[in-house]
Amino acid sequence: MSGKKNRFSIAVTCLLWLALASQTSGEITVAYSQIGASFQAADANGIGWASLGESLQPGELPPSVRLARRVQMGFPLTGWESEYGKTSWKFSPWFGTYEPTSAPWVYHSSLGWVYLHQADLESIWLWKDELGWVWTNQDLFPYLYQNMPTAWLTLKPDSARPALLYDFPNKAWFELGITDVNLAVEVSPAGSGRIDGLREVAKGENLALFARPEKGYVFSGWSGSLTSKDNPLFINQATSDLSLMATFVTVKSFLSSSEFDTALSGLSSDSLREKATLELALFGHSSLLSIGPGEAAFDPALTSLLLAVGENTQTQPSNHFAENSSALTHPCAPWSEGSETTAYLEGATRGMVTIKATASEQIGGVSCLKLELVFPDGSVESRWLAEDLKKNVWLVRSSIPGKADSQPFVLLPAELKDGWKSWSLLSLVPDYYSIIAGYPKSVYAQGVGSFDNCVDALIYRDPHFQNEYYAPGKGLIKIHAP
Repeated sequence: MSGKKNRFSIAVTCLLWLALASQTSGEITVAYSQIGASFQAADANGIGWASLGESLQPGELPPSVRLARRVQMGFPLTGWESEYGKTSWKFSPWFGTYEPTSAPWVYHSSLGWVYLHQADLESIWLWKDELGWVWTNQDLFPYLYQNMPTAWLTLKPDSARPALLYDFPNKAWFELGITDVNLAVEVSPAGSGRIDGLREVAKGENLALFARPEKGYVFSGWSGSLTSKDNPLFINQATSDLSLMATFVTVKSFLSSSEFDTALSGLSSDSLREKATLELALFGHSSLLSIGPGEAAFDPALTSLLLAVGENTQTQPSNHFAENSSALTHPCAPWSEGSETTAYLEGATRGMVTIKATASEQIGGVSCLKLELVFPDGSVESRWLAEDLKKNVWLVRSSIPGKADSQPFVLLPAELKDGWKSWSLLSLVPDYYSIIAGYPKSVYAQGVGSFDNCVDALIYRDPHFQNEYYAPGKGLIKIHAP
């Protein structure tokens, strides 16, 4: 604290020195900030001298002196205009009310928690998770310049929790700082399974949770804040905190239950049912109740076998592909060779993703449209899409540097509906799948725009999951990657 006082006294001394030297008259303003001292001796025309210094020592003159029409106050970490009701809150005529005790994290009455960096006396940079870095100053605020994606925004000053901002390039209002729903999930017994699909959930958003059993176990049900045997579990417009327990039972217990009888009823003969029972007892899974995903799924020779056992999974090859399966007609996948779009990436990293349809290529005998997704960090993901005769869009393969290539699964069904998943109840849970966690819904994607009738798809590619949002006529518009 003594250091601040010393530097402040130096600023005052220098101010008096400059005022006498310039022989100007008028109001004198003193301000101090993290980056030094500034002061102004204004004449009748508002012109005076300003001094900027980063580390003034006793007896030193300011390292730089310049002519300035106005020097802004050293705001907001020090030098505030007034206290707010004799509390730790502060008030600025242009920035509003804020609480700086945890500076450089500042709690703003409208924006909520923001990280503040004052690059110079005339502007500030703010970081907020939903926005990234934005810039403003006392002449522009409540207008904000967003760094990535680049855009001018404006804050509705009287809005809070959530704050309301306007995106000028996309001509859309959007909410900022929506309260999160806290989610606590446990597994019983320990080691019997795990939960897929956990993500940051804002109040009012849809939630999808999937219980994945370990070998030797079968999912039994959810308990806690709600009771259900649904798997995946869909919660539309979550509005309150949730505490859930996913319970699994051993295969031995499952074999003597009515649920097992229901699963076996899909098989066409007693011998197949006996084989499935034996495989479950020995291995914890059955080849008759699931065919693992792979390129073999596209082999027509498997059709008769799968149909014989009543299989209806994401790998069923009865959904044949035509020679022109790379020509996508699905409204939420409107890409063709040469097309280019963008999507917004949010989560641990953020920024714009460029999507290019570069070529038609053969994968496992199926004609696929190759997409290249270029992420903000320069990494490239390749995807090969194909549309079957029923107009389902398959993600035949995806390739990400440093990760194993995914195998085929239906990405978007021809008939979009809330709660759809890319495998059947008779399937062993696949390592790669898609779930429609919300449809239809309105989605705002920074740098892209606002869209109605969108699909919120939870995509799992072992061992990672993310939410992808698809809009009719536009395709992929936003990726949420935890």
